[in-house]
Amino acid sequence: MKKCTNCAKDIPDTAFHCVFCGAKQGQPQAAGPAQKTIMGYAAADLQKLLPQQPGAPQQGGYPPQPAGADQRTMMVGAGGQPMPQGGPADQRTMMAGVGGAPLPGQPNAQRTVMAGPGGAPFPPGMGPQADQQRTMMAGAGGVPMQPMQPMQPMQPMHPQQPMQVASPHVMQQPQGYAQAPAGQRPQYLASQSAARDMAPSEPWAGSLRLMMILFGIGLLLTFAGPLTLDPMTFMWKSLVGGGGFDSSKIWPLFFGVGGLITLLFGLLPVPTSARGVVAALVGIGAIVLGATIGGVSGGGAGAFGGGWQGYALMAGLVLGAAGLLVRSKYRASALGRILPIIGCGAILAVFLVPAGGTIPLIGLVKMLGGGGGLGFQHIWMLVLFVAAALGLIMSLLPSSTSGGTGLFAWILILWVFGGLLAGIVAGIVDGNAAAILKQPGTLYILIDTLAFSALAAYGLATLFGKSLEA
Repeated sequence: MKKCTNCAKDIPDTAFHCVFCGAKQGQPQAAGPAQKTIMGYAAADLQKLLPQQPGAPQQGGYPPQPAGADQRTMMVGAGGQPMPQGGPADQRTMMAGVGGAPLPGQPNAQRTVMAGPGGAPFPPGMGPQADQQRTMMAGAGGVPMQPMQPMQPMQPMHPQQPMQVASPHVMQQPQGYAQAPAGQRPQYLASQSAARDMAPSEPWAGSLRLMMILFGIGLLLTFAGPLTLDPMTFMWKSLVGGGGFDSSKIWPLFFGVGGLITLLFGLLPVPTSARGVVAALVGIGAIVLGATIGGVSGGGAGAFGGGWQGYALMAGLVLGAAGLLVRSKYRASALGRILPIIGCGAILAVFLVPAGGTIPLIGLVKMLGGGGGLGFQHIWMLVLFVAAALGLIMSLLPSSTSGGTGLFAWILILWVFGGLLAGIVAGIVDGNAAAILKQPGTLYILIDTLAFSALAAYGLATLFGKSLEA
C-alpha cells in the first residue's frame, strides 16, 4: 500500500489515481511479494491457494488431497477452508456454506449436500440416511427443507387476442380470460351497481306477463260468457246474427281477438318488447273505442264525457301512469320526468282550467262545507287531483329517490276501476244485489276496465324502458 499524494489515504501501490479523491499519482510501484491488495491479500497468500503442479516444489498451503477416479469437483467456502478428506470414489460435488465449515462424512453414493449460511453441519440424526440419497438441502441455520417438486414443463404461450368492439358502448371480453364460475353472479363496483339500480333491464318482464295471462282470460270470458242470465244472452251472438257490420259488432270482435292475442303473448316465450307492444295496443285501443263509440252497448257519448275535459282526462290517465312507472324504475332518465309532466299536467288542467265561469277544483272544495253535499264521486275526483299533483312533484325530485312514483301510478291505473266498483257497491247497498247478480256482464266490464288501464300503462312503460336501455 502507498499514501495518496493529495489526501494521504492508503491506496494500492499499482493505482494510477486515488480511489478516494481521484488525484493522479506518480509512477506505479512494482508489487513485491509482501505487498497486499486492497482486499488484504498478499501474493504469498494467493500462492498457497493455487493447486500445485505435479513435480513442482510445494510453496506452502495445504497439501493436495488424493481424488477418486470419478471425483469431479470440490468447492470450498469463503476463506479457503479445506474440505473433509477421504471422499468416496463416486463422490461428485460437495458444497460448504459461507465460512467454509466442513461437512460431515458422506455416504457412498451421495452426490450433493448443501448447508445453510455459515456452513453449519447438519444436526445429528438429520443427515443423509440412504445410500442412494442424492441431494439434501438445508435452510437458514441448517434446518432441513422439504424435498423440492420437479418443475412442470412450460406451456407454450398463445398470442393474446385483441379486444373486439361490438358497438361504441359495449366491449366484448376476449377469449382466454377467466370467467366467473357457473351460477355465481358477477361482481360490480359501487358505481356500476348504482347505475344498474337507476337503469334496470326489463323491470316489468314478470309482472307484464302475469297481467297478460290473467287479463287475457278475463277478456275471453267477457266474449264467451253470458252477459245476462234472464234471458240468457252472449256477446259473441252479435257476430253471427244477421245484418251487416256495424258498431255493435266492434266490441265483441275486439274482446275476442284482443283477449286471444293477449293470452297467447303472455303464454308464449316471446321477447318482453313484443309483449309491451301487444299490451299497449289492446289497452289504448279499448280506451279509444270507449271515447269514440261509447261503451259496450254502443252509442251515446264517450266514456269520459263530452268536451276537451274527457279527452284530456283519458290521455292524462294513460300517459301519467306510464310516465310515473318509468320514473320509478329509470330514475336517471329525462323521459321519466317529461311523461309525468304531460300526463299529470293534463289531469290537473281538468281541475284548474275554468269551466262554466268557475274553477272545478274550487267547486269541489266548496262542497266540503256542506253546500250540496259531498258524495263519493266528488271525493274520488279529489283523490285523482291529489295523486296527479303529488306524482308530478315527486317525478321532479333528484334521481337518488323514486319518490313513491310507482304508488301514484297505480292510483291513476285504479281510478276508473274504483269509480265503477263504487257504483256497483252502492247498487248492492240500495237493494239491487239480485239485479246485479243476474247481469254477469257488469262484473266482466269491471275487470276489463282494470285490464285496459293496466295493460296500456305497463305496455307503454315497457316500450319506453326498452328504448332507454338501448
